[in-house]
Amino acid sequence: MGTSLRGIWIRHISAALLAWALPHYASAAATLVNPQGTLALGVNDEGHLITAAGGVAVNGGGPAGNETGVAFRFEDGSFYDAASPGCLCEGWGVSVGGTTSGYASLHTDGGANGLELIEFVATESTAVSRVALAGLPGLTIEHAFAPAPNAPDRLFHGRVTIRNQTGAELGDLNYVRLLDWDVPPTEFNERLTIQGVATSSLLARSHNNGQSSANPLTPSEPIDLASLDVDFQDLISTSVPPNSDQGAYFRFEFGSLGAGEELSFDLFYGAAASEALALEAIALEHVELYSLGQSFVDAENGTPATFIFAFAGVGGVPVPEPSAAALVAAGAALLAGARQMVPRLSSRRTSRSTQASTSSSCVGSTRSGAAGTS
Repeated sequence: MGTSLRGIWIRHISAALLAWALPHYASAAATLVNPQGTLALGVNDEGHLITAAGGVAVNGGGPAGNETGVAFRFEDGSFYDAASPGCLCEGWGVSVGGTTSGYASLHTDGGANGLELIEFVATESTAVSRVALAGLPGLTIEHAFAPAPNAPDRLFHGRVTIRNQTGAELGDLNYVRLLDWDVPPTEFNERLTIQGVATSSLLARSHNNGQSSANPLTPSEPIDLASLDVDFQDLISTSVPPNSDQGAYFRFEFGSLGAGEELSFDLFYGAAASEALALEAIALEHVELYSLGQSFVDAENGTPATFIFAFAGVGGVPVPEPSAAALVAAGAALLAGARQMVPRLSSRRTSRSTQASTSSSCVGSTRSGAAGTS
């Protein structure tokens, strides 16, 4: 069942009534800020990130200069973004049967392709995007974003729900999500970690090229072969010297989805003041697969910020919660970081680019026969 009256009602209305009740909406992208004021998430109508609408980042990489994708409030009180500097590369895509797809990414794909907007609703800290595939209108995709239930100061949670109202079973269902890290204060020079690849049974491909197309039907290759379909920690890219500029690409294979069925899984975006605090947040949300983006400032502790891009409900094993000793170490690292001046932000490189409802607190992959949903 849904987690709200609205969700329960939608789950039982007919497709014909839904088509009448939910017309297409005008553009209304929004930048969300968590209640603690520590994180900001810029969400576009179709559910991909990075927007100037309400943008708060001081290092945005687009023409407005405030473009916000995944931003963290640094010690100087300003929001610094780790997705928008340089390349506005964050996005997602769905494909069915190896022939039909819809996807959205600002830089690589030029925005939304093969998607029809049904609804976008946002509040100060939540957003819901609902779209359908243009080539298969009965397949809808919902992204519902809100502060994460267990670590709202460090993570936003996104519940992804794919519903099949085509009247027929759909096969070979794929979902791609990607992000190009540009982590402050050393934008375009990142240390990259990806963990959970070996244990996530629904993951079909992963690597460090966040500038790939979000179209699951488009082949995607890594920046560094060492990152392809493996777990790794603190990778420094050697493929594009002198910079270690890299990101994270994940493609999932969900198999078949029956007529009237839906499946759901979870996304997380955020940041913390140290690697230990980031890992604690990941464990608290039962994350199974994640990428960490870190600057070159503090390789040992991940200060002044460790950025997070993660998943749950993808057939993996949840990260265990940290021990008491680890929590003490996290607090010590945070105190040490607080005593330091925030490093001066690096100059933005310009060679690569010149752009409500609440989500469920239930984390994990689910499938259900939800006839009449959209």
